[in-house]
Amino acid sequence: PSFRPRRGIGNFASTVHRPPVDAEKVRAGILSLASVQPTPVTLEEILSVVDPNELAKFLHKEVPIRYAERIRRIEKEIPEWAQIPDIKEVHDTHVRTFSDLREVDVGQDLDAFSSVVRNAIWEQRHAVVTMARGLSVLRRECGEQRYGAEFADRFLDGFLINRIGSNVLMSQYLACLGERTPAGASSTLTGVVDPLCDPAKICREVAEEVLNVCEETTGLRPIVRVEAYSAVGVDFGVPRFPYIPSFLKYIIAELLKNSCKATAEAAAATAPKSPMAPRAELSRRPIFVVVCADEERVAIRVGD
Repeated sequence: PSFRPRRGIGNFASTVHRPPVDAEKVRAGILSLASVQPTPVTLEEILSVVDPNELAKFLHKEVPIRYAERIRRIEKEIPEWAQIPDIKEVHDTHVRTFSDLREVDVGQDLDAFSSVVRNAIWEQRHAVVTMARGLSVLRRECGEQRYGAEFADRFLDGFLINRIGSNVLMSQYLACLGERTPAGASSTLTGVVDPLCDPAKICREVAEEVLNVCEETTGLRPIVRVEAYSAVGVDFGVPRFPYIPSFLKYIIAELLKNSCKATAEAAAATAPKSPMAPRAELSRRPIFVVVCADEERVAIRVGD
């Protein structure tokens, strides 16, 4: 197939000047990690380590493993990756960051390592959109049968879960240095993880933001009711659990966008054609967000 180049390539703006990557050396490094699996890390373990020096040593060993895994995944599952500009861009950015992480020293002075971590996060800021766009081109050029929705879902699921792990570790490191990170506000005591995350509060804040957007785009403002219940005595009826607030905000926002859009469309289609009728219909179609907790888990249900 013929591949059409995309104009405007170059979303990844580098913040440091690098020498040219030694392709042979990088390839050898990637292959040397082929049989090495990333170390699973729980939120509890992330919370337990807030010393930047200790985290730097762990990241210096662990993050290249995750990058190498993503690079190999692109090359193995998408043989045409080098012919799709967006996918090639993601691949090449991963290779540069992998090289930077392997080359930088981790000593008492963490300035150089911190610079590499900041740059890695910066260069990844468009990776999800760029990869998704590349997969869309891949499907169009190479066929739905080979690279259809099933392939895209499976590939992105593994790729993005791996990426989230890398970004959490790097954001946690920067947070422990006292820096604000892409994962949001942080504490030098706990990093990007809030040990007492209040999911009901987050749901209410996100609901307000989503409703504002819905009203601007559709002219209708659905009703969202957030209820919270906890069977844990120390919660005093307000569920709390250790989590990364920015991730929860993103998840809830996507769910509420879908619910608000569907509710607004249903109200507009069901109600008689008068200016006030759809708004009256919305009052009969509230969206419920119910947050419940027991000793072991927190559950959030969004219903419309």
